Amino acid sequence: MTSLLLVVYKQWLLGGPTDLHFPEFRHLLHLELILPWFNSYSLLSLLQTCHLLQVLIIQNGKDQSPLPICATQPSVPSCLVSHLASIELKGYRGFPDELLFAEYVLQKGLVLKTMIIVDTSVDPNKKFDTLRRLSNVPRASANCQLTFN
Repeated sequence: MTSLLLVVYKQWLLGGPTDLHFPEFRHLLHLELILPWFNSYSLLSLLQTCHLLQVLIIQNGKDQSPLPICATQPSVPSCLVSHLASIELKGYRGFPDELLFAEYVLQKGLVLKTMIIVDTSVDPNKKFDTLRRLSNVPRASANCQLTFN
């Protein structure tokens, strides 16, 4: 299995979204990211280069992205419609960009089997609202199981 662990430093995401140029990861099957903050535009740009990706694990830092939330990519990453079966969002804080990313993947992930969200917020009302909102998102995959810890 081809896997990669990326620890992303703050400098990596400080440039504007148009400044990000990722290499192609043509044979990558498993990707684990440790991010200082969550940026869905950067994540979707990275996913555009991971055509065969099957497992994505994102460990979010405790900070909200200092960059404004950008519109989603004009084209859906190919791995999302053909190979990506499992996504785990660790350190989920309920930031708007995190929620939009989770909704996007549920709506576009044709072969998605599991989405696991590990919430670190302490507000039970916020957890419930997030769970309710994500549970109501129309899913591209009828087999997708959403787990919220």
